[in-house]
This record gives sequence, structure tokens and C-alpha cells, in this order.
Amino acid sequence: MAAAPPVHSYEHIHGDNPYLARSYGNLNIADMTQLYDDWASTYDKDVMEGEEYKAPPLIAETILAQLPPSDKVNNLIAPEVKILDAGCGTGLVGIYLAKLGAQHVDGIDLSPGMLDIARKTGAYGKLEPADLTNPIDAPTGAYDVVSCVGTFTAGHVGPKCFDELVRVTKAGGLVVATVLDEIWKPLGFDKHVEGMAADGKVEIVGTELMLYRTKHKAAARNVILRKSGGRDSPLQK
Repeated sequence: MAAAPPVHSYEHIHGDNPYLARSYGNLNIADMTQLYDDWASTYDKDVMEGEEYKAPPLIAETILAQLPPSDKVNNLIAPEVKILDAGCGTGLVGIYLAKLGAQHVDGIDLSPGMLDIARKTGAYGKLEPADLTNPIDAPTGAYDVVSCVGTFTAGHVGPKCFDELVRVTKAGGLVVATVLDEIWKPLGFDKHVEGMAADGKVEIVGTELMLYRTKHKAAARNVILRKSGGRDSPLQK
């Protein structure tokens, strides 16, 4: 019989915010969707001000820094670069990507309520509901960059999601994601990413630890992968 998954306590990193506390609970998909729908109207203020959420600008800057010169114009993201923001929520990452020049950003998220807020930012093209525990509804190699910020938190979306993030990325393209440090090793994210690299699917550019919500010192891995086979990949055959 398979061993039960490890039980984690996240109280030290979510404080007394009731929505944030519930988001770390053992919720099914329907309850998780309802939670984020209920939270959508106050989410930005709760996390950006209340939790001092630093990940959106940091990840946008990481993407800009990792793009090859051919995907930049005047040291900004070139307009033709196609980005998928997976688990986009209210659009915080899209806002910062737009500030750095991005003009072709699509978003997917579990919560229709969150997507409604993201739509108002004007930072996105397509915005569609999606459950990241299922295959992503996009062709293989559709995007130059895929971001996934704040989704890998309490094990609701497991490490196999990285297979889909990489699949929809073009050869030589980037996947940039945050993974809560509390689950990075216990839930096997580290081994899964290392296995993808060993199989020649990706180059691991980095998995550095970052403080991504400073109020409660919540740390996450800034996972940067480059898909094999592109002109800028050392794994090109």
C-alpha cells in the first residue's frame, strides 16, 4: 500500500488571513474554485499589501533577464514574444510583464472570478478557465515563455504539471515558476525537475530560493527551465 502523503502545517506562512489559510487546506477542485471566486475582489490588496507579495515583479524581471537578445527590443520584451501565464489569478504577473514590454500574454486559471479581475487589467489577450491538474488546452510549442506563479503552494497542483508547462513551450523557450519551499522536496518537485533534465527535455537554469511573501517570510523556489532543442539551448541536437 502506498504511503500517505506528508502532512504539512502552513500556519507560519499564512498568518491570520482567512482566505490564505483556506487556500492551504485540503480542498477539492470545486471548493478551491469557490474560494478564489470569493476572494477575487480583495485578493490584490490582501496579498500585495497585506502579505507583501513580491513574486509578480520578480518573476516578470526574471523572464526579461532570461530572454535571448533576439526576443528583446530596447532591453524590453519584444512585442511578438508569446507568453502563457498559467494560474494567472487576478493578473498580477501580466501587469508587470506589460510594464516590461510584453504585448502577447494569455492567461489560464481555475477561478472565473479571478479571470474577471484579470480581464480588467488589459494585460492579457485570451483568458480562459483551466484546471492545471489536467492537460493544458494549447498546442505543443505554442508559447515562447510560460510562467506559473503562486500555483505550486500546498500540493493542489503536483510536479507533473511541469510536463504540460514544458510541452506548450517552444523548443528553446522558457518555463519560469515558483514552488513553495515547504513542498519543493517533500512532494518531489526537485526530483521531477531533475528527471526532466536527465531525460534531455529541459536545461535547469536555476532553482534559487527567493523570499516571495515577505510579511510571513514565505520562501519559494524560482524554477527556471529552458526547453531543449532550440537555437539558444545547449541541449540542441
